[in-house]
Amino acid sequence: LIDKVFFERDHVKNNPQWYAGAINPEECGRAVRQIEDLALFDASFAELIRYQPMLDVLETIFESSEFSFNYLIGRPKAARFGNGISNGHFHRDTPFEEFTSANTVKVIMCLNDMMAGNGATEFIKGSHQVSDEEAKKACWRDVEADKLNLKDKVTICCSAGAGVFFSTKTLHAAGHNRSGYPRHAIFAEWVGPGVLPT
Repeated sequence: LIDKVFFERDHVKNNPQWYAGAINPEECGRAVRQIEDLALFDASFAELIRYQPMLDVLETIFESSEFSFNYLIGRPKAARFGNGISNGHFHRDTPFEEFTSANTVKVIMCLNDMMAGNGATEFIKGSHQVSDEEAKKACWRDVEADKLNLKDKVTICCSAGAGVFFSTKTLHAAGHNRSGYPRHAIFAEWVGPGVLPT
């Protein structure tokens, strides 16, 4: 299963434009950035897919029981060497996806406290209220913070065991973790009724 594991050192090596002078690949050691197909690693992770409290929230969000599982990944944002997506820039997930509709929801399951200091996820309030066509535009893959109304920014801080649910059309950013505390999380994605891959 080693092919399912992506290390921070490789991410830093692949993106010197973001980390030159700040952090080098060797410093990252064996810090893990992402684990794909997490359910393959242990049955306890596979059981999360059927975790009833999460399914209950999703049924409310989708207003239907006819939603579908897409993926389950691990994001163990290591203390000091955990890095954000696109150098912590804001983005929508929709342009990265290939579905017939943007009626898709991400779930962050926090295994540690999520705090501003350890790379908590930030959101722009109301930014999900755009059309699918707008959300799919490539310009939303990477947005500099100075191009947004940061008065609408919300930093989500919550305790271990919390779940964060959001539309993939929502502008959000995951910061770097330079603290001494890890921010381990599990990410799941679900698609709404009638949403199909293209």
